[in-house]
Amino acid sequence: MATKGIPYGITDYDRIVNKNYYYVDKTDYIAKIEQSDSFFTFLRPRRFGKTLLLATLDAYYNVKYKDKFDLYFKDKKIYQQLTEEHSSFLVLKFDFSKVDNNIEKVYESFNHIVIEYLRYFINIYKDLLPVETIVKFNEIKNCDIALDYVLTQTKLANQKVYLIIDEYDNFANSLLSRNENDYISLTHGDGFFRLFFNILKAHTSGNNSPIERIFITGVSPLTLSDVTSGFNISKNHSLDYKFNSMVGFSETEVREILEYYEKETGVFKHSVDEIIEKIKPHYNNYCFNEECLKEDRIFNTDMFWYFLSEYINYNGKYPKEMVDKNISTDYDKMRMLIRYDKNFGHKASVIQQIMMNEEIEAIINTEFSIAEITDDRNLVSLLVYLGMLSIARYQKGATILRIPNYTVKSQYYRYMKDCYKDCISWRSDEYQLDILGRKMAYEGEALEFIDYILSCMTDLSSNRDFDAMAESFVKGFILASMGVRMNFYVIETEKEKNHGYSDIEIIPRLDAEYAFVIELKYLKKDASDNEVKEQEAKAEIQLRQYLKDKVDNIKYQNEGITCRGVVCVVRGYKKEVLKYID
Repeated sequence: MATKGIPYGITDYDRIVNKNYYYVDKTDYIAKIEQSDSFFTFLRPRRFGKTLLLATLDAYYNVKYKDKFDLYFKDKKIYQQLTEEHSSFLVLKFDFSKVDNNIEKVYESFNHIVIEYLRYFINIYKDLLPVETIVKFNEIKNCDIALDYVLTQTKLANQKVYLIIDEYDNFANSLLSRNENDYISLTHGDGFFRLFFNILKAHTSGNNSPIERIFITGVSPLTLSDVTSGFNISKNHSLDYKFNSMVGFSETEVREILEYYEKETGVFKHSVDEIIEKIKPHYNNYCFNEECLKEDRIFNTDMFWYFLSEYINYNGKYPKEMVDKNISTDYDKMRMLIRYDKNFGHKASVIQQIMMNEEIEAIINTEFSIAEITDDRNLVSLLVYLGMLSIARYQKGATILRIPNYTVKSQYYRYMKDCYKDCISWRSDEYQLDILGRKMAYEGEALEFIDYILSCMTDLSSNRDFDAMAESFVKGFILASMGVRMNFYVIETEKEKNHGYSDIEIIPRLDAEYAFVIELKYLKKDASDNEVKEQEAKAEIQLRQYLKDKVDNIKYQNEGITCRGVVCVVRGYKKEVLKYID
């Protein structure tokens, strides 16, 4: 049999089955879903495989596919535990990622899309619905009336509906990222989105109600919370331990995929273990329930498929870009957080705390509305749903959340850089940063790069608002400037090294030949020259300790990498010391 295709970007279950694409079998979750709730909400970050899950549910439950059922599922896990409800529903699907998020066009777009999905529904099930359904439907122009009419006709025909809504909050989040008032008008009062859910709810209760099952996917619970009085029947199972790995790939699944393609293609230049070690820092480390911390951490599916496609396409070479720009976290939606972290530049800033420590202690809330988003607990919870934080460990009764991987970390760097641009007038030359980044990678010259970044901070010296947070502000400035543009490295902060924690570590990627450990010391503007010298000496001692780290030294030696230490002392916002310690 021909080698299975790589299903990068493919979410059509029928196509995957019939066109010989690789399928990671998650069908055993179907029974778990059915046993849990009739009305089911499941939220995950974008590009995690939610749409394929919905396509699998459609294939399993849709009466339209009854003749294909064995073809679809005879070799799948669910076939050993078939439920009575398979192939018994009319499936009504909506995909709201297609709604135009322009506020001037959003209602017209929503109205059109809902009507077209309903039109498709009544056409494919015309033999199971009252004969007059299509004719009368074609006279309706309003999506609310159309929705109520179609569901009423389904009820008259004594048919049961499985309702599927994919990316329910996509266009709402886009509106929120630009204008809170537009979002509120959509989800509150007489907003059309609120009315849509009111109609759905009306057809889930009472005798012979047509909607028997619902499955909703999206990113965050924010929008459902804001339409909750119109739709408060669906239970959020996103943080349920039983469904931790229902989408995404476990390390075991990733290993099985790699072993298959290693054997089938013959182009691998690295072992499966080496590849997993390479990709984990970029795509892995997601966990959505404390009880699952001892299980495999979850990989982002699309990011992994992108990597594998590129790796095979280039005959066993790692891709220069580890993350496809098309599947990076939706940065435009991330920008809405700038408005809600009201303490940027101060000690209470949630985003800065995460950036500096790479982790934060928190309780993940399952429900919160737009009115409650300024509460730090809800802001942190939103970051978890967006995939910007994940559960790292549970200690002393507290959940510790951490930035899951380098891909997500780069989004924080972009966010931070925009925050700095909003606060001060500095501008760096991105082309110059790229040139200096290459010199770091291949010539071991880091001082020029760091010096250039520090020279861009001069405007900070006149901004008194940041004096109280100056040390972390300076560190964040350096991290943001390095992290956004450097293609040759990944950056870690507070990394444990030889019984200490380094400030900033610059770790090579691809074929870069140098690594760097930076010890940053900050002093207030009125600090004396003697204090500068004391901090310089302290930094030297710490760096010499870090540079003796056995684990990293063995790793770098095996890879032919030279590691250099850099002392950086800043007084106020002015560089005082910048030198190597080898």
